[in-house]
Amino acid sequence: MRPPAFCLTLSLCLSPAVCATWDASRHAWYTDGAADFASALPIGNGRLGAAVFGTAVDKIVLNENSVWSGPWQNRANSASKNALSGIRQALVAGNISSAGQTALSSMAGNPTSPRAYNPLVNLGLDFGHGANSLSSYTRWLDTYQGIAGVNYVQGGVNYR
Repeated sequence: MRPPAFCLTLSLCLSPAVCATWDASRHAWYTDGAADFASALPIGNGRLGAAVFGTAVDKIVLNENSVWSGPWQNRANSASKNALSGIRQALVAGNISSAGQTALSSMAGNPTSPRAYNPLVNLGLDFGHGANSLSSYTRWLDTYQGIAGVNYVQGGVNYR
């Protein structure tokens, strides 16, 4: 696993052009591709998500929030409707702890532990560029814009 971007700031700031491009308060950047899922760059909007590995033969793991392990589960708690008035009364009376306990026991989904997310697809992108022929490689994540990318030079051509 590579060090976070702030560890690279000092060495990269030797070039003013690089410092102007990569703002450590909003960018994470790395000089090689991700070796595993934990070091891939996450992007998404809460419903759709992806993990960008940024390798020579790139792997992008896509996810969508309706893709779960196992069959569909109806997790609605049938006691919720009948518990609401009692919870409201407890809150009005100032019994916040009691209201909270009642809400947890009668309004939480059943079972309380949902199923695990599963990946929607593992997308592979092969542009015919070998890892050994790449130079000036940078994999980056812009946390303000929510975008990730890879820049490198191969065969004298700058790919972005």
